[in-house]
Amino acid sequence: ALLAKADPPSRKERVVRVCAPDKYYVVTCAVSATVADFLRNMDEQHPAAAGSRADWRVFRVPADSEEGHEQAAIDVLGLGFLADMPEAKHNLVPESGCGKQWRRLLASAGEPMSPHARLGLRIRVLWVQPPPEVEPIAQASEAEEEDAPQKFFIVDATCQKSTVKKFFSVSGKVQVRLPVGANVAELRGILGWDFPEKARVLAERPGRGLCTLLETDTVPAHVVLTDFRGRRNFYARFTNAESKRVLTMVIEFFQRPEGEAKLTTVWQAAKGDEGRYGMILCQVLSDDVYPPILRALGLPDDEQPLHLVIGGLERMALD
Repeated sequence: ALLAKADPPSRKERVVRVCAPDKYYVVTCAVSATVADFLRNMDEQHPAAAGSRADWRVFRVPADSEEGHEQAAIDVLGLGFLADMPEAKHNLVPESGCGKQWRRLLASAGEPMSPHARLGLRIRVLWVQPPPEVEPIAQASEAEEEDAPQKFFIVDATCQKSTVKKFFSVSGKVQVRLPVGANVAELRGILGWDFPEKARVLAERPGRGLCTLLETDTVPAHVVLTDFRGRRNFYARFTNAESKRVLTMVIEFFQRPEGEAKLTTVWQAAKGDEGRYGMILCQVLSDDVYPPILRALGLPDDEQPLHLVIGGLERMALD
């Protein structure tokens, strides 16, 4: 028995509870089942008088009107860590920008699953509905309307530090992605704590040499930063649409079998220590999850990807 071969994922089975309009069902399907496979299994195990359910819609969370919808959406999307942050109560109020983005993310969990999507190992309950009688006309989402395509440019910045012996000493260079037409205040906001409040942004002016820029001045392609104390080489802040895309891609990674396996391995390696679990998970995010996401956004994937993504998502944590 010890030498017996383990069943491949396609042969291992799982049980899913199903909430249908008429009653509750229990459906057995393969661990690696897609939505189409699941509906086929449901038809085989619980035939319907009206015929095949192949075109039925499958949902990961109950309808908006049902109790527990919001918590189910948070659990399915893996956003519990954001909801538990100390700043969440203030930053995620419905009227704020972050709150509106948060509501859109939760709403995305209520969309029907693709027939080719895998169920995901964490899913234990599904909701099914027959297809609507009239197919709604596809319209641009609120997020797409709000986040029209934005043009960016890269600022090359030479970093300098003030010293007693020498007024300026060069300490390196960084690049910052900014929206076209951005001013110094926006540059300062993206650099955050790495650029002190009293530090200055300098640029060459015709006939005047190196001059200090005002907060309202447009940032040119080449600047000098004084007293810069960061250790990263690239900075960017994601738009709302980019933030949603990043979080969606993270969720999709961990819903795939290989992503589920990664989480299991991380938990086993942590041996129940939550602090160690977080450290190992951050390494997985940095090595396996974030680089392909950054490439999809057209950003460098080899410039401290973990910190680049965390900094890029700052819009989600701060209002």
